[in-house]
Amino acid sequence: MDDSDTDTVADEVRLLTTRSLKLIKDVCTRWNSTLFMLQRCILLKGSIIHVLSESKYVNLTPTDDQWQAAEKLCLFLKPFQVATDFLQGEKYVTLGSVSRMITILIKALGGTSPPDHWQLGSQNWNSLPTVIQDIRSIIFRDMSSRWDPADLL
Repeated sequence: MDDSDTDTVADEVRLLTTRSLKLIKDVCTRWNSTLFMLQRCILLKGSIIHVLSESKYVNLTPTDDQWQAAEKLCLFLKPFQVATDFLQGEKYVTLGSVSRMITILIKALGGTSPPDHWQLGSQNWNSLPTVIQDIRSIIFRDMSSRWDPADLL
C-alpha cells in the first residue's frame, strides 16, 4: 500500500467517523508515536474494518487476534509514555528522577512477569502475544546496554 492509497483509506475512515479523527502514522523519531497510532486505530476499529472490507485491501483487515495484540501492546507501551511525559515536565525538576525511572523500567522488563500495574493480564511474559515478547526483548536489551541499574542508584 503506497502513501496515496494510505491517504485514500484514511480519508474514507475519517468520513465514516462522527468526529473527524485522522489515523496517526508511526514515526520512528517521535517518542510514543507507535502507542498513539495503535490507540487511534483501536478507537477507529469499526470504521477501519468497514473501509478495508469495502476496498481492494480487504486482505489487510486485522484479525481479532491482531486487534487483541494491539490492545495488549498499548498496555505494554503505556508505562513508557507515562515515564516520557513525566520526564518532559517543565514545571518541576526531573533530572533527579531519570535514573529511578530507567531503573524501574529495566527491572520490570527484565523480570519473569510483567508488573501487575501494567495491567497486561498475564502472569508470564511468554504468554503474551509474540509481538510484545519481541518488543520487550529489544527494549530490554537496548536499555540494559545503555544503563546498568546498579550504576543508576
